[in-house]
Amino acid sequence: MVLDFLTRIVAMVVASFYGYRFTSTWHVQHPSGEHVQLRVLVVRRPPFGFGGITIGRTLVTIASTYTHCFAIHEATHALQWKKLGVFFPLAYLYASLKALIGGGDKYRDNIFEVEARTYEQQECGK
Repeated sequence: MVLDFLTRIVAMVVASFYGYRFTSTWHVQHPSGEHVQLRVLVVRRPPFGFGGITIGRTLVTIASTYTHCFAIHEATHALQWKKLGVFFPLAYLYASLKALIGGGDKYRDNIFEVEARTYEQQECGK
């Protein structure tokens, strides 16, 4: 409950910095069997240079329309937040650093991104 409140505040701060436009809600049936409700804050500029960033159960994105594959990817991150709680950002940064040290890409080879892409590909066949 407290984590959800705090992540919403952080997401609103991020959204206001990137040109907040409007809020919507996406209901995603994740391939793991879990139902994920994402609060979506649509912004004018890509947050941190990405198409979107999930903070808790809140997605800050430039995508103003729902696409199933993108929703699956971001719902995976919401479930990772659910599992790791406040430790998720640190674990994500550690995974990026580990990928870089191993000669990989900090985003593409990050284990959390690999998991999200795996579910996305499983669901969408990409």
